Amino acid sequence: IKGVLHLSTNMCPAHRKEVLRSVAERLDRNRPVRLVATQCVEAGVDLDFPLVYRAFAPLEAIAQAAGRCNRHGLRSTEPVVVFEPDDDHDLYPPGYRAGVDATKSFLAQLENDGFDLDATEIVNSPKRLRGYFRFLYGLSGRSSRITPDEEPLLKAISEGNFPEVATQYRLIDKNAINVLVRYDVKEFDRLVGEVHCDERRKPAFVGPWIRRAAAHAVSLFRPDPDASLWNHLEPVRFGRWREEDGLNATWFIPSDAVKYDSLFGFVEPEFAESWIA
Repeated sequence: IKGVLHLSTNMCPAHRKEVLRSVAERLDRNRPVRLVATQCVEAGVDLDFPLVYRAFAPLEAIAQAAGRCNRHGLRSTEPVVVFEPDDDHDLYPPGYRAGVDATKSFLAQLENDGFDLDATEIVNSPKRLRGYFRFLYGLSGRSSRITPDEEPLLKAISEGNFPEVATQYRLIDKNAINVLVRYDVKEFDRLVGEVHCDERRKPAFVGPWIRRAAAHAVSLFRPDPDASLWNHLEPVRFGRWREEDGLNATWFIPSDAVKYDSLFGFVEPEFAESWIA
């Protein structure tokens, strides 16, 4: 359908960058555009839509989505519609459900107090959002005391140990692999050719190759050892004398059986359990 675009981390960064460029261009020219996206569009993306639909989510995610509606204040007011998808599957990734349940309870409490749930103050008032976070952390037992799992992070912060802070501060525990994709076939072939060339695989080659490859790769949760996806992935060998296997490697080259869709990106139905939204 003309003007319908998709954005998710099933797409490599180079692909996502091109989609964002196309969306911004269509919005600037008042051309039709409908962007179907995961939460990757909610942070650090300067897009200004006249209408936003957001599936029910933690309140901070709803606020982020609302920030993509009338972002530049060029219109008087525009609607943000929050809806609950009619789906029998579990809609939320690990760690997301707690925020959803807290948001439902928090909004129900506001409604019982006579507050208008259509008021924009719910998502743009720092005071209101502070109240929500106090409510959320109160439910999780984190509002007034330091829990044991927080101690290593707080210790690293107090010591100024920023590498350790980066290690400890993980909202999602992600054991991921990187898979090159054929979004740009010429660049894919160039990157694959370089890692297959013994003369190129020297220590100084690895860092620059990874930086270039990152724009042409997708991240997947590491599949189970018996997953069929392993039959279609070749581990990248960065050393001429060191063998890599699927248990240790973090970079992979897909076989021809793994396709890359121009709209959805890396999509294979039998591998659906691997996606990172």
